[in-house]
Amino acid sequence: MTGIVAVGAGWVTLHRHLPGIAATPGLELVGIVDRDVARGSRAAADHDVPHATSLADPALGSFDAVTIGTAPPSHGTLVRQALELGKHVLVEKPFAMDPAEADALVELSRERGRILAVVHNFQFARSVSAARRHVAAGTFGALRGVVGLQLSNDRRRLPTWYRELPGGLFYDEAPRREAAIVEAVRGRRPGESIPAALHRLQRTECSRLGSPGFATFAKVIEDSPALQAKELEIMARFSRVLAEAIQAELGVDERDARIAAGLLVSVHRQLFRSARQQALAGKHGPGAVRRLRADLDRAYQLLEHGLVILERPAGAASALS
Repeated sequence: MTGIVAVGAGWVTLHRHLPGIAATPGLELVGIVDRDVARGSRAAADHDVPHATSLADPALGSFDAVTIGTAPPSHGTLVRQALELGKHVLVEKPFAMDPAEADALVELSRERGRILAVVHNFQFARSVSAARRHVAAGTFGALRGVVGLQLSNDRRRLPTWYRELPGGLFYDEAPRREAAIVEAVRGRRPGESIPAALHRLQRTECSRLGSPGFATFAKVIEDSPALQAKELEIMARFSRVLAEAIQAELGVDERDARIAAGLLVSVHRQLFRSARQQALAGKHGPGAVRRLRADLDRAYQLLEHGLVILERPAGAASALS
């Protein structure tokens, strides 16, 4: 039996980590650590295990691994402490606040011979596991693309600590968006242009941006000038990363790659802004998704053919669709 100590007695630990431990044969919750004595004691009493304020507390007894569900700024310190104690670690994302810290923790896990795993949404979900089995078995033939749908909730719970992150809510969203943009460029279909690949990617995002749950995200950004400033920083970051990908893929000079990336990211930003405006106006659902896709299609049409098509008769412009 593998003994687990859960660190952090907040929402994600109580509603995700502890049920997962209880449902997995071979795992046993043996303690809970939380610096808030009252909160930690309540959670420990509910699960009939010891409570401590530190992983080094002898009251926890013997254990093999920890799960970490605290606020992100504390992840690096807790991961290091657990590894130095010789424990395996499962930690919520992001597991570190900067790349240098992350690299050091990965190296430490290798030195100590311990597993360091990071929680990513749906990575081990039943639906994703089933999809992997189908791909491996060739159930549906050669894989040409994947479309995923996630149902959201307009009462989506936001963590109390998100304002502490360097980019606020964007710190959660930005890395995945950045990775998706780069992958769209590198993984283009045969004969597909970079604008076409990004167009295809952003069309798949319209379902999420037109959902009722997106309104919560939109309201938080609308009420925060600081987050709006962060949005500009994130878009500038997207431009830099996309320019590097374009230059690497096409071999063009740095100036052309930078200009092209700026134009392409401007479409991405306009899509995001349009989605926020719709959400704040209470417009969501299939109609909102159709409007976003129509605007996106038009933006790429203008990008591909140039603004000169605005000067053509309506019939001539529509022929380009």
